[in-house]
Amino acid sequence: MSGGFSSVQSIREALALRNKEEEVLGDEEPRACGVCGDQAKGYHFNAWTCEGCKGFFRRAIKRTPPLPCQFLNKCSITKKNRRQCQDCRLRKCQAIGMRQDMIMSEKEIMERRIRLKRKKMLNTPIHLSSQQEETIRELLYGHRKTFDLEFYRFSSFRPMDRNIFAVRGSSQSGPASSDVSSLSTSARLRGRPETPQTQGGENARQGCVFTALPHVTDLATCMIHDIIAFSKSLTDFK
Repeated sequence: MSGGFSSVQSIREALALRNKEEEVLGDEEPRACGVCGDQAKGYHFNAWTCEGCKGFFRRAIKRTPPLPCQFLNKCSITKKNRRQCQDCRLRKCQAIGMRQDMIMSEKEIMERRIRLKRKKMLNTPIHLSSQQEETIRELLYGHRKTFDLEFYRFSSFRPMDRNIFAVRGSSQSGPASSDVSSLSTSARLRGRPETPQTQGGENARQGCVFTALPHVTDLATCMIHDIIAFSKSLTDFK
């Protein structure tokens, strides 16, 4: 019983070793070009071909047809004489299954190269030098220290008045007086003294008065001050 088991096991080991050898030989064995017999570099246009026959097939399809064969289309295409008869070489390419519809245009080739380059850049790990890491830390520290993203330090400003007041003529005394009263309220909120000159000047204008502009101006000024403080915190700007 033990002898039968050992024989079966040895057969299995022999079969496994044989399959392994076949896989290794199959992976390492070079393929031959289906056109000229040279070593194939890849699967091009639906057939295993060398780089020379791949380029020849692309050029022959895009350009005018080659000259007809002078030897009754019976040329034997090999690695040495593959350049002698373009007609037979092209027919050999088509005979092994190379497809014309798989040839990309120049635009498609350029787009494919761009995609491959972009994919390679995305997959390539980024390695920063110690100086670059130090610069990034300095930028982040200066940004957190100087910029007030919530504008908590934004205190010295003129309050915002969201209303837009239309200044009317003197013929409508009721609405005009109401507008003047609103403008006077806005002037008091901005810290300006209410004077007859202010009332008369505002009432004399035609159009609209945007009272939120002083607030926006102060906001932009505050942001500019933060940018200046951030620049001064950097070593290269000192």
